[in-house]
Order: sequence, then C-alpha cells, then structure tokens
Amino acid sequence: MVEKKKQGSDLRPNSSPLNNQANDSELEKLSFEEALTELEQIVTDLESGSYTLEETLRSFQRGQRLAQHCARLLEKADLIIKQISTETGDESIPDLQ
Repeated sequence: MVEKKKQGSDLRPNSSPLNNQANDSELEKLSFEEALTELEQIVTDLESGSYTLEETLRSFQRGQRLAQHCARLLEKADLIIKQISTETGDESIPDLQ
C-alpha cells in the first residue's frame, strides 16, 4: 500500500528547529576529514541526478551545514597557526587567507 503525501507538505523533512539543533550537535563531533568526506559523497550523489526532489533538498541542506562546519574548522586552524607563529616570532609562515 502506497501512502500519499499531504498536499502542501514541507519538502524540508529536517527543517524543524529541534532537528536542526540535533543535527548541528552531531555535526560538531565530526572531524574536518569526516565532514569533507561526507560532503564529497553528497556532491557525487547529487551530480548523479538520481535523487528525488525531497532527497535533493535534504542532501543540499546537509551539504550546506557540512561546508559551514569545514569552514569553521579551517578558520580555527588558521587562528592557531597565526598564534603559534606570533608566539615563536616566526613570520615566515604564510598567511592562509
């Protein structure tokens, strides 16, 4: 038996604030490498064109969060490198921006 979706239903299944908070706390536990690997897989899957509209939107939303998480981790790494180079007086370390 196939269930019909209600008309006007939200295509963003994980769009409630509670789900976003849960996803964000789970996301914060991912290392840069884990997040980047998942993001690369999402891009590959989206490029295949085999997703439904709902799956595409859900994956795109997850990909956006993963990209933001990776950017935050890179910013933190950049600050640490700058702090270390300042503390050691080594100005030969190039700016990562």
